[in-house]
Amino acid sequence: MSHRREQLASVLRRAVQGVLTRGLSDPRIRGLITVTEVEVSGDRRDAMVRVSILPAEQQSATFQGLCAATLRVQKLVNEQLDVRRPPHIRFQLDERLKKEAAVLSAIRQAVADLPPGGAEDDPRGEFETLADADAAAPRPQKEASD
Repeated sequence: MSHRREQLASVLRRAVQGVLTRGLSDPRIRGLITVTEVEVSGDRRDAMVRVSILPAEQQSATFQGLCAATLRVQKLVNEQLDVRRPPHIRFQLDERLKKEAAVLSAIRQAVADLPPGGAEDDPRGEFETLADADAAAPRPQKEASD
């Protein structure tokens, strides 16, 4: 991505997040809305704004309200931008954070289900943590330079 597109994406992200933080008058828009990423097209005419919405129970209604309020958000963002032709904003629901949380939760559960006394990598139970195993690992010696 070019430097100008990156700059514009960064400014757009802050501006959209600011508008969403101040709130919109649509009663469907509730919960925590976080702008996770802004992707600006090559010609800088369109911007895809990815958002994460919590709690999950309100996600559908909040996203519909946000899509309905796109023109209002666009107007408020355009007032903050210093560009001749501001990009057209489109919203997209970002599920990555929820998927990441689910994976981390599954990992925590798998670690909790391990039998006491160590993991498969350490069948003798010599090391309490990975840091202990790393500290016990031999280190390569630096050669002395003349």
